[in-house]
Amino acid sequence: MQTNEIGEVELAIKFKQKLLCGFILTGLAICVPAFGKLEVDRTSGAQLQKVWSRWAKVLAQAQSIEREAWWVLTDQRSKSKPGSFSRLLRALEKKNKSIKKNKVLSCEQFEVRGETLDPVKGIMKGKLFEACRKPAVLILDFESTRPNALQLTIYPEFQVDVYGLGASLFNKKIECVLGWNEKAVLSNLKCKSYKRNRNDKEIVELGTFEYQKDSKNLLTLKGEITEGFVALRKIETQVPLSGAITVNETELDRPTPPGLIEVNVPKPVPMPVPVPKPVAPEVTELPQENQRKAIDPALKEFTPPVAEGIVSPEAAPPVAPPGALSEAEADENPHVHPVIKQSEPEMIESSDKPQGR
Repeated sequence: MQTNEIGEVELAIKFKQKLLCGFILTGLAICVPAFGKLEVDRTSGAQLQKVWSRWAKVLAQAQSIEREAWWVLTDQRSKSKPGSFSRLLRALEKKNKSIKKNKVLSCEQFEVRGETLDPVKGIMKGKLFEACRKPAVLILDFESTRPNALQLTIYPEFQVDVYGLGASLFNKKIECVLGWNEKAVLSNLKCKSYKRNRNDKEIVELGTFEYQKDSKNLLTLKGEITEGFVALRKIETQVPLSGAITVNETELDRPTPPGLIEVNVPKPVPMPVPVPKPVAPEVTELPQENQRKAIDPALKEFTPPVAEGIVSPEAAPPVAPPGALSEAEADENPHVHPVIKQSEPEMIESSDKPQGR
């Protein structure tokens, strides 16, 4: 009986030992991957911080180049005004605890929504949102498939403080590519469809926006200045490595307004004006009466009509004054004196002065 009891006790002890070992092994099997995953997360987080820090350094350089380009184009230089890369730069600075900087933007609440954030494999792809308003607005997309390159698609719609009212409304997106060397020094920058208000009416639209660190011309800018969707001038400038900076603006022909047909009308050719020669007066040999009759043939046979009872002045006898005798009566009565009509007395000028007697 004692032997059987001792055997049961040993079996119980062995069973407890095996059960304890099973618990230990199960715990190890669970804990080891967890510790490994934690270590990987720590490595990935440190690597991500390193990527954010490098990007911030490169974006600060790109912002300075954009500011210089805008100063060349418009003679407007302001360090406090935000640019195309200011929001992403500020979002990365806030993620890096070692960087302490005062507030520089009106809104500094950002959200980085990453589709793929794997700095270990070198794949970074995501979106940046500005979260001051609800819902949050999309500012840009970023993508990096190589360690030293970054592609940005910027949406100007909610960035009026950068691009101005007209450019932010009518420009859908700006695409930029940045490249840098191993020391995080920006080597090239290219942007497409870059539009920005020069003033309240004019918009600078650049088809070429290029920066090359090792090129003879560091900065090349080419495009147009438009107003109301009409191109006014062509603008072109190059910033050389050494030497003067020149900005050329060329006036463009205004297009024909809609609804009007442009017709090429040849310009009138001035004709020589002939000088008139002096003309001698025409001499006619016909007398005046013949000329008058020659003009109107009906006047040739015209004679004034004679009416009955009308005596011509040549045939009428002389008329004696009233009271006077005719010549026949004077011959018959020689003793009768002719009556002479008395004329009216002459008027004597009167005088107010008294006359002496």
